[in-house]
Amino acid sequence: MLTIYLEIFGDISKLSSLDREPIYDPKYDDMGSIIQDLCTALSDAGIAKFVVSGFGQDRWPVDINYDLPSVLEQIPEVLQAIANKSYPTELYFYEQGIERNLIIEGKNKMHIIKCISGTNWSPKPDQISMPNEHMLKQLLKLTQIFTETVYLGLPKLSNHLLFKEWVSACSIGG
Repeated sequence: MLTIYLEIFGDISKLSSLDREPIYDPKYDDMGSIIQDLCTALSDAGIAKFVVSGFGQDRWPVDINYDLPSVLEQIPEVLQAIANKSYPTELYFYEQGIERNLIIEGKNKMHIIKCISGTNWSPKPDQISMPNEHMLKQLLKLTQIFTETVYLGLPKLSNHLLFKEWVSACSIGG
């Protein structure tokens, strides 16, 4: 089994003091820039946790500051690949210390997910199967919770074109 989710456990109003008018340089910044800033605000507010488990480890050593933004940056491409059955697709946890790559294949109505470790940790098992809709629902829920939290708690940042582009890119079939 593989589980990926974002849990909001605190008062979203704590984010309001971290909201600001966004200033991004189109020459140097992209969707990843605003995603990083939004995740930093979530982390600084102390109201959320990012959880990943599976492949023999109940709780992967992931956090909101580094791992969540790296995953969120990849979500649009992964969601589109799953929706379009364009396999294989990958979700790479590339931050130092975690370094795990999930390779997602589709077979009939199942996803075959292989975990490759770039550290001395070994996944056990190194491959799992889950219904196609399960992986898609998890990633959509992660996106939904993140997006709703940002809209409610960080309205100035969420109104920026870069965030709107990310939200649009996460829309399946959109």
